[in-house]
Amino acid sequence: PQRSKYQHRWRYWMVFCCLGVCNAADATEILCLSYLLANDQFAQDVLNPSHDADESSSSPPAFRSSCLASAVFFGMFVGGLIVSSSEERNATGISGKRFGRRPALLLGLATNAACGAFSAFLTNVYLISACRFVAGIGIGYLTPALFTLCSEITPSKDRGFWAAFVAGFWMVGSVFVAIMGWVILGNYESFPVSAWRLLSFVCAAPSALGYGLVTVYVIESPRYLALHGRHEEAVEEVEILTTRTLQYTGMPWTIEECIQQFPYSTQEPSQQPQLRSSRVALLRRVESL
Repeated sequence: PQRSKYQHRWRYWMVFCCLGVCNAADATEILCLSYLLANDQFAQDVLNPSHDADESSSSPPAFRSSCLASAVFFGMFVGGLIVSSSEERNATGISGKRFGRRPALLLGLATNAACGAFSAFLTNVYLISACRFVAGIGIGYLTPALFTLCSEITPSKDRGFWAAFVAGFWMVGSVFVAIMGWVILGNYESFPVSAWRLLSFVCAAPSALGYGLVTVYVIESPRYLALHGRHEEAVEEVEILTTRTLQYTGMPWTIEECIQQFPYSTQEPSQQPQLRSSRVALLRRVESL
């Protein structure tokens, strides 16, 4: 058998570990509220505040708990509707149609991190519910982009393995929030701030971490770029993944091959993106080496 032309396969694993962190961030954001609702200090500060007798009497604690518990799931429903409301065959909704897989993933992660961190500074139950709702939109927005990107940068024969690998990180997020809940809520007297605020802030950290990892290590889907007529960018993304990440030493993927495999015919020929002759010549020179 021939020797493998890929020298750094561990970097390919790292790409999917980064996507797995994004999935773990979803689990952390969803499950952290279960620990907050069981915390006595959270119930005293948010669900039944003694400093606001009128508000407390107008809405019982059970109603407030229901608002908090359902806000994130309703947000996920709305986010899923936004993503699925696309008329384009090969897109992941509005996010895939207009922006791409990777930008949609980054937008969802940024939304989760911002809303999760901001909710740690609030005490009004309805404002916290609003933050949870927006965070749910981010979760519903990024999940389709996450698994679409995962499937589009993997070989077809290994697609199921990598999708399951990324999905398995949901349990990593579950274990993380359980440990953080046990450490922070179980030692609330050791912290200068309310333990539930600290837990809310800490549970937003995986989304921020996922945002940074995707920005540095994860490429845009070459298939998405090619299907939208951005063949030159698609070839560049493949080059980043193969040459720079995996240290691939075989023949490069050329723009001509990209156009042949993913013809772009939704626009008039006069509107087709023009290819830079210098780039084509460079790729031909590399291919001839």
